[in-house]
Amino acid sequence: MVLVVPMNMVILFHGFQMKQVVRDDKRLRQLVAAMGEGFHVLDSLGYPLTPVGQASWIIRYPRLVRWALKLFFLLPISRLIDGTDVELNALNYTFAELRTRSDVPTPNWDALEAERIIQS
Repeated sequence: MVLVVPMNMVILFHGFQMKQVVRDDKRLRQLVAAMGEGFHVLDSLGYPLTPVGQASWIIRYPRLVRWALKLFFLLPISRLIDGTDVELNALNYTFAELRTRSDVPTPNWDALEAERIIQS
């Protein structure tokens, strides 16, 4: 959920046009930061992070993760990503409950969520 929701928010901003996603460096930075925030939320609530290495890579090496995502979005396999606003709303609503129970600030996640609401 922590990886899927912010990624799909950014993809939906650009209407599944992956080349536009790659060019939007501001949102890619927010995407990686929001993923890190999501892992911090889960960790603060005592949920085990599986795989642990994935969370630590995203938190410790955001620039590398951003470049890996850019490469992924340029590959034809990225066109297989699919999702609807309904699915995204349901996942985000569930994670919003976890965020409120946690004391971890999530400014990047909140910014992506606010932009998505404006665009909807």
